[in-house]
Amino acid sequence: MNGYNESYIEKLQSWNNSDKYNSEIRFLYQIINPHKDEVILDYGCGTGYCLKELQKISNAEYWGYDKNYLIPGGMKPAWFLEDYKIRIYDKIYLMHSFAHIPEITIAIKNIYESLKSNGQLIIITPSKCYDEYFKKLKRKTEYKPDSTVVRHYSPVEINELLQTVGFKDIIAGQFGEMVEDYHERVFCIATK
Repeated sequence: MNGYNESYIEKLQSWNNSDKYNSEIRFLYQIINPHKDEVILDYGCGTGYCLKELQKISNAEYWGYDKNYLIPGGMKPAWFLEDYKIRIYDKIYLMHSFAHIPEITIAIKNIYESLKSNGQLIIITPSKCYDEYFKKLKRKTEYKPDSTVVRHYSPVEINELLQTVGFKDIIAGQFGEMVEDYHERVFCIATK
């Protein structure tokens, strides 16, 4: 059972097939820099699209977790975990899922505990200014925000959240297109 309706699933599949999203997956791959012996979790994997794309270009061991996993045909793939806490990971990434998590502090604590010593957390998410960015980019079209987003964060806010849990060596910044003063995306890399 999942928490998404069919129109949201269609929107998500369209996004998965976009050049923009696939370029962000390539950016994520460069940040993750996966090695064969690493165990990596896609936290908030949705349909598993990003995880499957990374599996094509890397020999690392990938797992996926999503509270609202989209089950095509009702079958869960072998890489899907009902409970991600049963493993310890070298790296955990959140690709466009950070803004959808309502209990973000609890999630970050659980992620921290699920990482090996010196493990890395990687986050790519729309920036806090994303709504403003998008409105300015699409001035002549109707903008409909994603109703499943709890809130967007700035690099500073993500840095502060991660520090409270114990992450160190945090690098947070913005990237992507700019419209006026608004960046499109935030990225963060943190070490346990």
